[in-house]
Formats: sequence, structure tokens, C-alpha cells
Amino acid sequence: MVGSLQTGNIGDPDNEGHDGAIIDEILTFSDASLGQNPNVVLLMAGTNDLATNNNVDEAPGRLTNLINHVHSKVPKAAIIVAKLTPSGPPNSADMNQRITDYNGQIEGAVANSDAKNSVIVDMQSGEVTNMPSGVTASTNPGLTANDLTPGDGLHPSDEGYNKMAQIWLAGMNAAKQGGLIDGVDASYSKRRSLGFSA
Repeated sequence: MVGSLQTGNIGDPDNEGHDGAIIDEILTFSDASLGQNPNVVLLMAGTNDLATNNNVDEAPGRLTNLINHVHSKVPKAAIIVAKLTPSGPPNSADMNQRITDYNGQIEGAVANSDAKNSVIVDMQSGEVTNMPSGVTASTNPGLTANDLTPGDGLHPSDEGYNKMAQIWLAGMNAAKQGGLIDGVDASYSKRRSLGFSA
């Protein structure tokens, strides 16, 4: 793993997941790690744009710009793009509707990008899509509001993070099976991966 931050209680906690960051800020933060040439980028971006009601209609376009930026810096890296987790109390039904609307546009945001080496993982259904032809992927249990931190409603609980890890892994395995990850066993790698999340 690469990144300017270290979080979590794991052996290699490097990442670029900045709390509270909106998509445009993630783009700026990404430069701190992309120079380390990761071969896999895990990208979940947009939650904070939606939570702050930050120009929500333009968020999918900003996601496309972020994907293009990552691709321009590491053109051979597989980019695993995640649809957002749900929200829970104390967030409003409005927030869940914004998430549903945004998630419905992520396939288009990826299709409109320059990166043709991308796979999409759905954190709510557990499905992997946008895979190379002939690739199959496992479907894992997706996250529900019950998998979020009580009283926060946006960040996953430990169980939620465990579910997310299985979904990310399914996406990486699909990318590997489709030839998007060069020379790497996606289940364990000494090569560099980079995770963005906000």
C-alpha cells in the first residue's frame, strides 16, 4: 500500500483516504501518492460532496476528472471505482436519495473517462461490474445502514469495513482475471496499491 497517511491497525496502513475530503480535494491529495507508481488504485469518492450538498449535479463529472487525473499519472494501473455505501441516522432520506442518484451515474462517469482499465464495485449490492469481456466475479454481501457507525451514519463499523474489504477484493480479482493488474496475485501482493476514500 502507498499513501501519505497511515490509518488502521494493519501491517501496511498507508493510504490516501482524507477524512472530509470532497472529490476536488482528493484529486489534489492524490499527487502525494501517485508518484509512487501504484499498480492498483481503489477509489471511493463523493460521499462528502453529497453530505455537504456540494454542487451535487456536477459530482459525476468531477469523478470523471479524478479518474482521468489518476489515469494520466499511472496509465497502467487498474482503477477500482466504488459506488458509495448507504447513509443512516442521523442523515436524512435526502442524503440516501443523493447517494442513489450519484451511484446511478458512476457507470457513466467511468465510461466517460480516459481510463479503460477500470472496474466498478457496488458497496451496496456487493456486485462487480464494468469488467473485461469473459471475466466473472463473486458477489459479496453489500453494506446496509446497519453496517454503519451508530450516530454517524456515514462511516462503516468494523463489520462494514470487513464487508467493504471483501467487495474490494472481488473487484481486484476481476481486474486481475481480466489482465488489468500486471503480474500480481490480487489476494496478496508486495506491489503497490493505493486507496482513496472520502
